[in-house]
Amino acid sequence: MKWHAGETAIFISFDMAMTLTKKQLLFVNKYFECGLNATRAAIAAGYSEATARQQGSRLLTYADIKDEISRRMADYAMSPNEVITRLADQARADIADFIGLDSAKLKEHPQSKLIKKFKSTTTKLDDKVLSERVEIELHNPHDALTTLAKHHGLLKDGITININIDLVMLAWSELQSVGIDPARTFEELINLARARKADRPTSD
Repeated sequence: MKWHAGETAIFISFDMAMTLTKKQLLFVNKYFECGLNATRAAIAAGYSEATARQQGSRLLTYADIKDEISRRMADYAMSPNEVITRLADQARADIADFIGLDSAKLKEHPQSKLIKKFKSTTTKLDDKVLSERVEIELHNPHDALTTLAKHHGLLKDGITININIDLVMLAWSELQSVGIDPARTFEELINLARARKADRPTSD
């Protein structure tokens, strides 16, 4: 099964589905569609908005529902390395790779996972498509780069740093091209800067 960007993948274990009611199974489906938000999932599954929070919390305590959620998480959960690789791809993404492609080619593009969303507007005459206008938005490279930097210990929560993304990515790419670990290099530079700062005389 091929999963294209923008589509929601739902995996169903038929053995487990047999033990869940239709409404409970719908809740599990909506739980993933709603970004693991139990309250929104309960509402989407038809539970009362007034009690959705309590219903969602209660449903998550059911053994069969917990088992089904755990099974689905295991089916498509990413390993830590996959997460880092995906973030790195988003940070390096170039929109020029997608310019000029119609919606069909975008869906089949090997790097379609880098597309956050796209909008297709067609002009038709007698049901014949005359032209198509495609608007593309990629995942924010700054967000991906910031997450990677935090993962490698280059940024800490509560500290704001202005980053020249192009410069950092150029340095990262150049270091990798000659077999140097860029994360370790940046970490060594930061440690060196901290050491020099610590050696500075303090004024009373």
